[in-house]
Amino acid sequence: MIEIQQLLKERKTNMKYYIIPKEEIAMEIEDANVKNNIDAMMHFANYMSLDMDEYFKAVTEEEYDKIKKERDFDAVHSQFVNWAKDVIEEDFDDYEFDEETISELAEDAWYINCDGEGYTEYECIEAAIEEYEKMQEEDE
Repeated sequence: MIEIQQLLKERKTNMKYYIIPKEEIAMEIEDANVKNNIDAMMHFANYMSLDMDEYFKAVTEEEYDKIKKERDFDAVHSQFVNWAKDVIEEDFDDYEFDEETISELAEDAWYINCDGEGYTEYECIEAAIEEYEKMQEEDE
């Protein structure tokens, strides 16, 4: 670890890099020497130094900002869809939708919301259900 810090000090550059995991990393540590979270982190750091390239990558600040925006977007999408599913199950229970249909309606409501037509979030759900009903009538 000290070698890396020394190399970074010697290398004068204006470029900022972020070291991020390539994928979510979970490691169960069972070691008699690990007594607290700092010991666990040190154990993890020592282990990771062996295979650093396998687990991490360096990205520029621009790439890091893009990754953060994608993660934020995914989180907002997931939050909206989960909320929409709950609303459909609770407020539209007289339709007796199955789980798959509820998921599809929640996704449709998300896309209606993203279209920017000025609907409230709740109106997006209503619009998705109206579209679903129209499709069902056409199929009959």
